[in-house]
Amino acid sequence: MERRYIAPSPPTDTLLSVVETKGSHRCSISDERLAFEAVRAVISKDLAHVGKPLATVRLVLTVEEYPNENLYGRAGTLYLLRMVRHWAPESISLVNPVISELCDRILAAAPAGKWHGRRYLGAVHGDSGIIIRLVMATPELATRLRPILDRLLDMQLPDGNWPSAESNYSGSTAMPGLVQFCHGAPGVVESLLSLPPHFPELWGKIDGAIDKGRECIRSQGMLLKEPSLCHRLVGNALTLPPGSKRNYFLAFATPENVANVRMSNPPGTIFVRADYGRSYSTLTSYAPAAMWVWMVWRENQPTIFCYDDI
Repeated sequence: MERRYIAPSPPTDTLLSVVETKGSHRCSISDERLAFEAVRAVISKDLAHVGKPLATVRLVLTVEEYPNENLYGRAGTLYLLRMVRHWAPESISLVNPVISELCDRILAAAPAGKWHGRRYLGAVHGDSGIIIRLVMATPELATRLRPILDRLLDMQLPDGNWPSAESNYSGSTAMPGLVQFCHGAPGVVESLLSLPPHFPELWGKIDGAIDKGRECIRSQGMLLKEPSLCHRLVGNALTLPPGSKRNYFLAFATPENVANVRMSNPPGTIFVRADYGRSYSTLTSYAPAAMWVWMVWRENQPTIFCYDDI
């Protein structure tokens, strides 16, 4: 099956035309062509195939318009390179220089950057996601990233959440925030769980922020969108410690319960789809997300697919 997947020509996606027109925000895990090239390199472990995503990333580096975030930007592109490096270790000497160039490009544009004109803080479009990508790709960057992480920790609100964007924050107050992986405490907590070894001087501050963030998730994270990793219930559950709190969230998100809740409430009021038309998406659609959760939920520190699973 794996060989059948990599046999056809790469998808005719928009990346190369985007590079030519210099006008879009598509690279990273959201770009079908780049993702295909990376997966093919991982499956085949053929250095000739490894060269394809590396060449594509060098094109990405020429596009000024690309953001630094995870879903459409340079930080998410780092994930694909790390995936190739991890599963095809013989490619390290080829991949590491491109990772270094990409990290430099992100840092040159300011590691926190902006998305649609705003500086976001969450895992998908903001600071916490960019920090974890950079540190996991190149741990030596932790020293340069410490002030940004320290600032992020200081922006945690009294209820344990984080504002979606820096512009929503004023002192210890903020506009009401979302409590889901892409924006708010769940994604920031998931990021912080991987960071203490790289920031030993902030260990106590990080642990305190995780505890407050988890309490926010426990008390505010049972929300109404269709359960997925990115939007609410199951993604939120994986950021909680093992035991009754995590299990309660997951029990509420079983297929049987989701179906029953939908049938017993007016259409469009609870568990509304939020997959942006991508029913196959592991991050935003219920069924693929449930499959991922089934694989990892018993772990002490479960990972999020395409985020911290490598």
